[in-house]
Amino acid sequence: MSPSFWKRWVIVATSLVVGACASTQVERMDEVTELKRDEAAIWQESEKAAAGIISSLATDDQNLQVYVESVLERLVAASTTLAPDRRPKITVLDDVVANAAAMPHGDLFITHGMLAQINNEAKLAFVLGHEIVHYRRRHALIS
Repeated sequence: MSPSFWKRWVIVATSLVVGACASTQVERMDEVTELKRDEAAIWQESEKAAAGIISSLATDDQNLQVYVESVLERLVAASTTLAPDRRPKITVLDDVVANAAAMPHGDLFITHGMLAQINNEAKLAFVLGHEIVHYRRRHALIS
């Protein structure tokens, strides 16, 4: 297949991913001053679940963890007005399955399997940005 085919495919796929996450009817996390009671309960449960995930799957590769954190920090600093206590945090997980996820309370996860498929910082920033949108748009809290 020609390079122009792949360029068009990437543009279409990116448009679909971004469009699927776009929402204008939901209050963004940076606009929320107080969580509703049911949202607060989900938030607390997600904090407990994240603690378990982190304690059992967090990477031992501190250089990789620090690098991924630095990419996230640059994205957050450039794109959000979230209060410091509501800024997302990232943990690299020792898992070969390619995945990334956002918890309702702002913990983000990316696996070694996903990082193995990402071959440059721009692609990592895209994946992290996608997860930030899930968190900021409160997708897990409203689904």
